[in-house]
Amino acid sequence: HHPAPHRYPVKWLKASVAGRGPPSGAAWVYMLGFGGGVVSGDVANVSVSAGPGAAGVVSSPSSTKVFAARHDGLAGCAAPRSTWALASSVAPGALLVLAPEPVVLFAHSRWTSRTACACDPDGSAVLVET
Repeated sequence: HHPAPHRYPVKWLKASVAGRGPPSGAAWVYMLGFGGGVVSGDVANVSVSAGPGAAGVVSSPSSTKVFAARHDGLAGCAAPRSTWALASSVAPGALLVLAPEPVVLFAHSRWTSRTACACDPDGSAVLVET
Protein backbone atom coordinates (compact mmCIF):
# COMPACT_ATOMS: atom_id res chain seq x y z
CA HIS A 1 0.00 0.00 0.00
CA HIS A 2 1.35 3.41 -0.92
CA PRO A 3 1.39 6.38 1.44
CA ALA A 4 -1.50 8.79 1.15
CA PRO A 5 -0.98 12.14 -0.50
CA HIS A 6 0.35 14.90 1.73
CA ARG A 7 -2.30 16.59 3.82
CA TYR A 8 -1.52 19.22 6.42
CA PRO A 9 -0.19 18.75 9.08
CA VAL A 10 1.39 15.40 8.04
CA LYS A 11 3.37 14.45 4.96
CA TRP A 12 4.94 11.09 4.09
CA LEU A 13 8.38 10.03 2.93
CA LYS A 14 9.06 6.52 1.67
CA ALA A 15 12.58 5.36 2.53
CA SER A 16 14.86 3.71 -0.02
CA VAL A 17 18.48 2.67 -0.24
CA ALA A 18 20.17 3.85 -3.46
CA GLY A 19 16.82 3.61 -5.24
CA ARG A 20 16.41 -0.11 -4.49
CA GLY A 21 14.06 0.07 -1.50
CA PRO A 22 14.79 -0.72 2.13
CA PRO A 23 17.36 -3.44 2.91
CA SER A 24 15.04 -5.43 5.20
CA GLY A 25 12.37 -6.08 2.59
CA ALA A 26 9.90 -4.19 4.79
CA ALA A 27 8.35 -0.96 3.61
CA TRP A 28 9.72 1.99 5.63
CA VAL A 29 7.63 5.15 5.76
CA TYR A 30 8.40 8.32 7.69
CA MET A 31 5.77 10.77 8.96
CA LEU A 32 6.93 14.36 8.74
CA GLY A 33 5.28 17.53 9.90
CA PHE A 34 5.02 20.61 7.74
CA GLY A 35 7.20 23.43 9.03
CA GLY A 36 9.11 23.15 12.27
CA GLY A 37 6.54 21.40 14.43
CA VAL A 38 2.99 21.22 15.71
CA VAL A 39 1.16 24.49 16.36
CA SER A 40 -1.91 25.27 18.41
CA GLY A 41 -5.02 23.63 17.00
CA ASP A 42 -3.30 21.24 14.56
CA VAL A 43 -5.29 18.01 14.11
CA ALA A 44 -3.96 14.87 12.42
CA ASN A 45 -5.88 11.62 12.00
CA VAL A 46 -3.61 9.02 10.45
CA SER A 47 -4.52 5.48 9.43
CA VAL A 48 -1.94 2.81 8.54
CA SER A 49 -2.52 -0.81 7.54
CA ALA A 50 -0.35 -3.83 6.83
CA GLY A 51 -2.03 -6.26 4.42
CA PRO A 52 -1.69 -10.05 4.51
CA GLY A 53 1.98 -11.09 4.62
CA ALA A 54 3.25 -7.50 4.44
CA ALA A 55 5.94 -5.98 6.63
CA GLY A 56 6.16 -2.27 7.37
CA VAL A 57 7.79 0.27 9.63
CA VAL A 58 6.30 3.70 10.33
CA SER A 59 8.61 6.16 12.05
CA SER A 60 9.64 9.81 12.02
CA PRO A 61 13.02 11.27 11.09
CA SER A 62 13.29 13.35 14.27
CA SER A 63 11.35 14.35 17.35
CA THR A 64 7.96 15.98 16.99
CA LYS A 65 7.99 19.44 18.53
CA VAL A 66 4.76 20.80 20.02
CA PHE A 67 4.92 24.56 20.42
CA ALA A 68 3.19 26.69 23.06
CA ALA A 69 -0.54 26.95 22.53
CA ARG A 70 -1.72 30.29 21.17
CA HIS A 71 -4.44 31.98 23.16
CA ASP A 72 -7.05 33.88 21.22
CA GLY A 73 -7.02 36.66 23.81
CA LEU A 74 -10.62 36.18 24.97
CA ALA A 75 -11.00 35.99 28.73
CA GLY A 76 -11.84 32.50 29.96
CA CYS A 77 -11.10 30.83 26.62
CA ALA A 78 -8.46 28.12 26.58
CA ALA A 79 -5.97 27.95 23.73
CA PRO A 80 -6.76 25.29 21.13
CA ARG A 81 -5.36 21.83 21.80
CA SER A 82 -3.33 19.99 19.17
CA THR A 83 -4.60 16.45 18.61
CA TRP A 84 -2.92 13.58 16.79
CA ALA A 85 -4.46 10.13 16.37
CA LEU A 86 -2.84 7.09 14.75
CA ALA A 87 -5.03 4.07 13.95
CA SER A 88 -3.45 0.93 12.57
CA SER A 89 -4.52 -2.51 11.45
CA VAL A 90 -2.48 -5.66 10.91
CA ALA A 91 -3.70 -8.55 8.71
CA PRO A 92 -2.80 -12.26 9.09
CA GLY A 93 0.91 -12.95 8.57
CA ALA A 94 1.75 -9.23 8.55
CA LEU A 95 4.17 -7.26 10.70
CA LEU A 96 3.74 -3.58 11.50
CA VAL A 97 6.18 -1.55 13.59
CA LEU A 98 5.07 1.90 14.77
CA ALA A 99 8.15 3.60 16.19
CA PRO A 100 8.13 7.39 15.95
CA GLU A 101 10.81 9.50 17.59
CA PRO A 102 9.89 11.20 20.90
CA VAL A 103 7.45 14.09 21.25
CA VAL A 104 8.94 17.28 22.73
CA LEU A 105 6.43 19.49 24.52
CA PHE A 106 7.31 23.17 24.87
CA ALA A 107 6.08 25.14 27.89
CA HIS A 108 2.34 25.94 27.69
CA SER A 109 1.72 23.46 24.86
CA ARG A 110 -1.60 21.59 24.75
CA TRP A 111 -1.30 18.13 23.20
CA THR A 112 -3.38 14.99 23.01
CA SER A 113 -2.13 11.85 21.29
CA ARG A 114 -3.84 8.52 20.75
CA THR A 115 -2.51 5.33 19.18
CA ALA A 116 -4.74 2.33 18.47
CA CYS A 117 -3.97 -1.00 16.79
CA ALA A 118 -6.28 -3.76 15.58
CA CYS A 119 -4.05 -6.79 15.10
CA ASP A 120 -5.18 -10.14 13.70
CA PRO A 121 -4.18 -13.05 16.01
CA ASP A 122 -1.88 -14.29 13.22
CA GLY A 123 -0.29 -10.87 12.68
CA SER A 124 2.38 -9.05 14.68
CA ALA A 125 2.53 -5.46 15.86
CA VAL A 126 5.19 -3.50 17.72
CA LEU A 127 4.10 -0.12 19.08
CA VAL A 128 6.54 2.31 20.63
CA GLU A 129 5.02 5.38 22.27
CA THR A 130 7.38 8.02 23.61
